[in-house]
Amino acid sequence: MIDSGEKVILETDRLILRPWIEEDAPSLYSLASDPRIGFNAGWLPHQSLSYSLTIIRMIYSKKNNFAIVPKKGTLAKYNLDALENTPIGNISLTLGPIKSRGIKENEAELGYWIGVPFWGKGLAKEAAWKVICYGFCNHQFAQLWCCYADGNERSKQLMTSLGFEWNHTVRESYNAMLKKHQTEHFNKMSLYEFINLLQKSDTDY
Repeated sequence: MIDSGEKVILETDRLILRPWIEEDAPSLYSLASDPRIGFNAGWLPHQSLSYSLTIIRMIYSKKNNFAIVPKKGTLAKYNLDALENTPIGNISLTLGPIKSRGIKENEAELGYWIGVPFWGKGLAKEAAWKVICYGFCNHQFAQLWCCYADGNERSKQLMTSLGFEWNHTVRESYNAMLKKHQTEHFNKMSLYEFINLLQKSDTDY
């Protein structure tokens, strides 16, 4: 981990998790304009390059938001090497308290998305586990939350594989951006559960 003041950079075997910069806007727009990403993640697909730039400036530039960037050589076997060293998704920790979501102080919510061309390659899980480790080891959270909207089976499977356990379901949760009610499933991981997972893991993060 590199910590230069407010700018934290995390690293895994295949990924660099770094702060977003304005020059990332074209990469963000090319991925986030796909409706398969936005609607599943709970936001509207990006409609323009300027909108993506605004998202970087207003949201992704905040602390504990990371651009998911593949290292050189990571994507070659998928014939996607032209996209290396550019963001392929976002991952974040939103620190509590978040009263509207029932998340207390000393807790946080993990959020993530990854571009469609990179689904099924284990990259989202690799990024998520690194940020989970960062959250518990560097912020000393009591527990982390992660939720998915009803029907998002891909995200549900990822949370389960990471070790999150279902805690409760909120029906008729209103999404202001999508302007609709939806059912959300909240999953949690406590510090104690994280330590147990870490002891069983053979992956050096």
